Amino acid sequence: LGMNPPGGGFIYEIKDNKIALGFLTGLCYEDSGLDIYDEFIKFKQHPFIAGILKDGKVLEQGARTVSTGGYFTIPELAVDGGVFVGGSAAMQNTPGLKGIHLSMKSGMLAAEAIITAFEKNSFTRETLSGYHDLFEKSWAKKEIFEVRNFSQALSKKGLIKIIHLGAQYVTKGRGIYDNMPIEQDYKTLKPVKESEDDLRTAPEKKTLDGVLYVDKLTGVYLSKTMHREDQPSHIIIHDRNLCVTDCFKTYRCPCTRFCPGDVYEIETDQNTSLRRIKLNPSNCLHCKTCDIKDPYRNITWTCPEGGEGPGYTVL
Repeated sequence: LGMNPPGGGFIYEIKDNKIALGFLTGLCYEDSGLDIYDEFIKFKQHPFIAGILKDGKVLEQGARTVSTGGYFTIPELAVDGGVFVGGSAAMQNTPGLKGIHLSMKSGMLAAEAIITAFEKNSFTRETLSGYHDLFEKSWAKKEIFEVRNFSQALSKKGLIKIIHLGAQYVTKGRGIYDNMPIEQDYKTLKPVKESEDDLRTAPEKKTLDGVLYVDKLTGVYLSKTMHREDQPSHIIIHDRNLCVTDCFKTYRCPCTRFCPGDVYEIETDQNTSLRRIKLNPSNCLHCKTCDIKDPYRNITWTCPEGGEGPGYTVL
């Protein structure tokens, strides 16, 4: 990824001679040619990682986005008839790459507020807002608040990044100034240069052996994703012409690269040489990267009609 885009990987040893391996890329990256899945394969091919994975095979694979914006990106926790907990409420300790404990705590606090709502037989935002009050008094809030500007610092470039990150630890999250501004991820992409038709160098096809190193479509199969083929697409492209005109010219259609399931394809008519965008919504892993990173805000992700999706058993 280089020095500027935030990202990293993790490896956990689990029972039965299995390994959980993951690769994270901050969606604030600027390179329009970046294919996140290709970077994941390169990560697996690093000599140190490859040595650990030797003679292994992929059992299950998937993808998702993680809300790592910190305390200032936590949404309103209660609405009429519902509450937000866990990842959907940005309950993450970004420096520690962990959030399960925070998700569990948010669920426990939400449950307390819901019990009160049952007692009052009222499920309005005002009644459920007790969840927010409980969160603000909890250790979970304290932990997240102490790293409230970490993601903003991590998104900086070069030496400035190092200075800001160091300031986070010295000042317990305040940094050089508080609150550091947050930029939406779709605004960060830079146009592709004319000389970059081949974009970034992808892993050689011969290295994708279908066992330890699999392509995107094999990864979709291993996610056990199921969607009824004849249902309306749950992925909405508002202006398909925009995809093959402005977006192709400026960014070479980044959706064909940031999507880990090959949901988006650009096809060229053999007779007219006209391009068109093709959707494969049944490949969708429900990561929602497209909804977040599309530079034209031309894609909207919605829930599938039948509630289908990945059938993870390990992830």
